[in-house]
Amino acid sequence: MFGDKGYQGIYALYADSLLPSKAKKRCRLDSVPRRYHREMHKTRIGIEHVFGTLKTFKILVERY
Repeated sequence: MFGDKGYQGIYALYADSLLPSKAKKRCRLDSVPRRYHREMHKTRIGIEHVFGTLKTFKILVERY
């Protein structure tokens, strides 16, 4: 399961989930975590584009 930095508590539900690591204040990430983040974001952006298209065409609509 892929997630972004907003889903830090997802490890309690899905132990094998993949989340990007956070950089510390005034400390940049090394090249290995950067490449890992880049590959993860390339995968996630395709999924986010599909969700955006579904919302644009009102396929995913909440009804109350």
